[in-house]
Amino acid sequence: MDTRVLVLLEDASIRSPVKACGPVRVEYFEGSDPVFSLGERSRYTFDYLTDHHDLFRTLAERNPRLIFNLCDQGFGNEPRKELHIPAMCEVLGLPYTGAPPSCLVLAFDKVVASAVAKSVGVAVPNEVLYDPAWKNVPNNVLFPLFVKPNFADGSFGIFRESLVPDPPSLAAYLTRANEWQLGSLVLQEYLPGTEYCSVCVGNPDQGDFRVLPILEKDYSAFGADYPPITGFEVKWYRQDAPFPYDLDLRPAQLSVSEQTAMISDVELLFRRFDCRDYAKFDFRRDTHGKIRLIDVNPNFDLFSDSLILMADLANTSHADVIDGILDSALHRHALVADR
Repeated sequence: MDTRVLVLLEDASIRSPVKACGPVRVEYFEGSDPVFSLGERSRYTFDYLTDHHDLFRTLAERNPRLIFNLCDQGFGNEPRKELHIPAMCEVLGLPYTGAPPSCLVLAFDKVVASAVAKSVGVAVPNEVLYDPAWKNVPNNVLFPLFVKPNFADGSFGIFRESLVPDPPSLAAYLTRANEWQLGSLVLQEYLPGTEYCSVCVGNPDQGDFRVLPILEKDYSAFGADYPPITGFEVKWYRQDAPFPYDLDLRPAQLSVSEQTAMISDVELLFRRFDCRDYAKFDFRRDTHGKIRLIDVNPNFDLFSDSLILMADLANTSHADVIDGILDSALHRHALVADR
């Protein structure tokens, strides 16, 4: 079997507007790092593409057997163009891993994603959309709020000020949001309870779909200096401004019924959003202990600490999880080709 795969990464020549640590580079995958050295641990052989200039023609000429789409920053490192990568693959008829354009469109718009989840019976926080052009904030919001950009990923636009206890704090956040040109915002009910992360891999109709061990986030080390949220400063390490506290991950403390319900919701959401091969869903408890969906990410970072820990808890390796994703994608494309 031909095991050569083309890994499509961000454009290494363009500064990422989201990743403060800079774009992922090929050296991360071919070096000695125990996490990123795919070439040493996988059953597959990898080639790499990090130049988005004339990408459509490059993909057409190379005609790879499978494209491993790790470009979670979008075409030209523009998050709003995340869907352009799979769209090119679709037009060219090239097999690729991960979500199709339609899925990425739904998930990137936070308010739409919540509405889609709610339509299939998955609990979500109460929220309203606010656009700076409207000037006046809706008068039906209840504090405290969690405020974030409606169109963003990678925790971009989420600061310590995103946890908003009162109207003056909201005004302060809106001022900063205007400085960052964040556009429309989601004014969301703040959920003060435990936050959970659930990842699924495979595809439900192929018999290889599974939900990996669910994790919960431990914010206790933050103390009173930073709210218990995964803000931009927390997610992206910068040598010039390192975040001083550790965000710990641990196995989720859920009852059997809660775990069963979350796994059921994850598969339901995976199907409704038309995710492919892998996806991540984040949940959080409200003031009454009810678990609600807070984020849908069909193209998340496959080299995150969370996935590595999940693989370990599942008694497998991170490399085996990655290989399983590639196996599932190839199987899926073969089934489509046979129809």
